Amino acid sequence: MHITCKIIYGYVLFIKITKELARLQQLASDNKLNSEDICSGTITLSNIGAIGGKFGSPLLNLPEVAIIAMGRIQKVPRFTDDGNVYPASLMTVSLAYLHS
Repeated sequence: MHITCKIIYGYVLFIKITKELARLQQLASDNKLNSEDICSGTITLSNIGAIGGKFGSPLLNLPEVAIIAMGRIQKVPRFTDDGNVYPASLMTVSLAYLHS
């Protein structure tokens, strides 16, 4: 009985999260997000690459526990073991997090 309750609770929680995510996506699409909609998160993903940034020094916005800043993708030359050159995509990812 206890395991069944956990499964049902997990399913209900999953449905609530799915509905909230859909609501936030719709608000974002309509450009109607407000500060209450985006506060008290756990982790922030910041796409600084969208504005041409390559890397960053992300700062935590408490009570969040981590922030990840993703830079723009760059084409860079790389070499095979036999010396041939090939183009590779490179993206810098910066991470700040709380730890103990």
